[in-house]
Amino acid sequence: MCSDGADGRRTRSRSDFKANPVPKNLFSDQVYDQMREDQFYRALRKKIRAQEMLESAKKPPSMEARDAIPKKVHYIIIIIISKMGFDISSFP
Repeated sequence: MCSDGADGRRTRSRSDFKANPVPKNLFSDQVYDQMREDQFYRALRKKIRAQEMLESAKKPPSMEARDAIPKKVHYIIIIIISKMGFDISSFP
């Protein structure tokens, strides 16, 4: 998509650019093997990093507080609150 700039020249937006693949006869097979290996290790590092981030992530404070209360106590609290006449539909 081209548009006219302020000075009358035609400009291209970045979304229009698409690089062509590198010709096969430009490099030897060793270079392509190295490129494939680099892509593989990059994807592997991304996957490992994502797993590490997922394992190190913490729950939001409200969820941690809710999990800290044993399940039985949690349900007893809900029963008591509902008997007191409070709306428990928004209670976790």
